[in-house]
Amino acid sequence: MRARDVMITEFDKISPDASLFDAAAIMRESRKGTGEGGIPAVVVLDGGRLVGIVSLTDMLKAILPPYLLQDTHLAHVTWDGLLESQCKRVQDKKVRDIMTRDVVTVKEDAVLAEAAEHFLSRHIHSIPVLRGDSVVGVLYLYDLAKRVFAYCQVGAS
Repeated sequence: MRARDVMITEFDKISPDASLFDAAAIMRESRKGTGEGGIPAVVVLDGGRLVGIVSLTDMLKAILPPYLLQDTHLAHVTWDGLLESQCKRVQDKKVRDIMTRDVVTVKEDAVLAEAAEHFLSRHIHSIPVLRGDSVVGVLYLYDLAKRVFAYCQVGAS
């Protein structure tokens, strides 16, 4: 089985000049390739060229104050009011300011084991799939897992 057999071909994309507010709306509202929830990342294209990916992790890093992420002793701090003020502070930031630029990709004819290795070793949930230099789909961890689980149930009784 290859990446092209599991990838989502109708995927969400965003401009690097879009706001984090716009990226969050796409992630929250999209149903492409993720079952019931939103998507874990949006491909960032500039003139049709892949320039990055913005993930939920990128969004959380931009929203949450760094000191909360670095000091485990601050885990008891209440988030009341903090998240709202932090979200307002960053909502007009541009996607280009927080996106991951070094994007992990696979070719459409890559075997799924290659994609699985990237998912597991790099702790990511979305991989753009390329034909040449063009993004032709996105492989989501959720969709790969669905396919694996389907095979696991074939012989079960």
